Formats: sequence, C-alpha cells, structure tokens
Amino acid sequence: MASKINHAAVWVAAIAFFFWGYVWFSVLFKAQTMAMLAASGSSMTPSGPTPYIVGFLMALVLGYGTAVALADSSTPTAAHGISFGLFMGIVFYASVTLTSTLFAGRELGSWLLNVGWALIGFAIVGAIVGGWRKKLGT
Repeated sequence: MASKINHAAVWVAAIAFFFWGYVWFSVLFKAQTMAMLAASGSSMTPSGPTPYIVGFLMALVLGYGTAVALADSSTPTAAHGISFGLFMGIVFYASVTLTSTLFAGRELGSWLLNVGWALIGFAIVGAIVGGWRKKLGT
C-alpha cells in the first residue's frame, strides 16, 4: 500500500491545508476568529513555534491518512477525493466536535467557524491526494 502513496501529493496537500487555515482564520473570518479568541481569553498569536509545527505535522497526518484510505480506490479522481474528504469531515470531525462543543457549553458559532475550515480543508486534501495518484509501476 505504501508504494501506492504519492508522497509529493501528500506534502502539497499538507502545505495547502496549512495555508488554508491561515486564509480562513486570518483573512476570510478574521473578525469572527478574533471575537472567538477574545471570548475564550486566547490570542491569535501563539507564544512560540510549537502550534505551527504541530499544526503542519497534523496536516501531514491528515494527508497521509487520506492517501492510505484512497490507495486502493478504483476511482482515482479529484472529485472522489473531495467526496471522501467531505464524508470524513462530517462523519468524524463535525459530529465529534459538535458533541464536545455542546457538552462544554461553547457557542455554536465557534463550532461552525472551525467546522467550515475543516470541511473545506478536508476537501482540498482529498482533491489533491485523490486526484494526484501515482501511475502503476512508478
């Protein structure tokens, strides 16, 4: 299975996912992000590089996990990867985080902000990894 993984695609997907987080939280929804952080007493600027390093490593985990899951797929297309990413995002990420959001008494707005980023991000990763597959024999 590892021989079917396009490592370049995984790395590009991880970079795209990481950059997408910047665009989503710092450009498109900066005001909402700042309000959410202020309500929780957090700041948008971490005190060191650890969140960036861990964030990128987790993007690689997402990319490799997606690549492993799609490795034996008979439908190697970006559209299939997007469908897979959205499915995984809804079934595993959105459902679990909604439950934890409700039990923690947090506002649904913060959940929507995070889930919007994740679902689109999962779709981006799926499109790249699903559409950029290794040719047989390479």
